[in-house]
Amino acid sequence: MLARLTGKNVYNLALGGYGPNQYYYLLQTKAFGLKLATIICGLYRGDDFDNAYRITYGLNYWPSLRCDGA
Repeated sequence: MLARLTGKNVYNLALGGYGPNQYYYLLQTKAFGLKLATIICGLYRGDDFDNAYRITYGLNYWPSLRCDGA
């Protein structure tokens, strides 16, 4: 619908179950490489931030996102 309304090419990189951490990674590894003029990223205020905190500090995969960097 966005492509029809704007007449521009639109890339939908949305993935069900993704939250801020995963989208940060997706932006870094895929979206920025597309050299896009505009990026729109939606977040769910209900639990996205709580889940991001829990996986950042609860899983060893995301230590670079921690405030202390460890």
